[in-house]
Amino acid sequence: MKDFSGMNHAGRTWRVIAAVLLFASVLASAYFIADRSFMRRNQEKYRADTEWLGALIAAEKQWIRQNQGADGQIYMNGEKAGDVDPYFACHAALGLLAGAHGFEVHEEDVMCVREYLNWHTARLIESGGITGVYRYTDGRLLRIGNADSVDAYLGAYLELMGNYIRLCESADGLDRWEEGISLAVKTLRKLTAGSLTAVSFDNGT
Repeated sequence: MKDFSGMNHAGRTWRVIAAVLLFASVLASAYFIADRSFMRRNQEKYRADTEWLGALIAAEKQWIRQNQGADGQIYMNGEKAGDVDPYFACHAALGLLAGAHGFEVHEEDVMCVREYLNWHTARLIESGGITGVYRYTDGRLLRIGNADSVDAYLGAYLELMGNYIRLCESADGLDRWEEGISLAVKTLRKLTAGSLTAVSFDNGT
């Protein structure tokens, strides 16, 4: 007589697995329904706060867009102040791409970031991988100093580039940015010794 005990054991094992999966599925469905119910109950409660936050985000994004120059640079406080610091400009551009539940990223925000990336990439290439701080003087944007933390400036640029490409789900523009991305990575590698990255070539801390 054949021994079917192994088959019976396997059958019981699969039934246990199926029961566990079914229980997990029911639990997940219950959690999803409860979460949706919680959101509906609290939607009215937090509506005023949500609308206020949405208006604030829109106003801040508009302010950043208004501080963009003709060539794509983003000023710290308009042309009157005249300073462009790529580190802070990158974080301003990251703010334009930031979205949350109910707050969309609009095409004008994306266009602003694309134009800024064009400007930043051009400055990065012409400076050999290390951007500086720029000032609008007598109708021209001139470099007035060096980045105080080269690794942070390059990191901000690469983070912005990655977020833009991820959000747009497209490599459109990557050909003209490829040189800038490669240069930024190579410069970071030169600053890195072991697992530590130096602040700059002049300051190894």
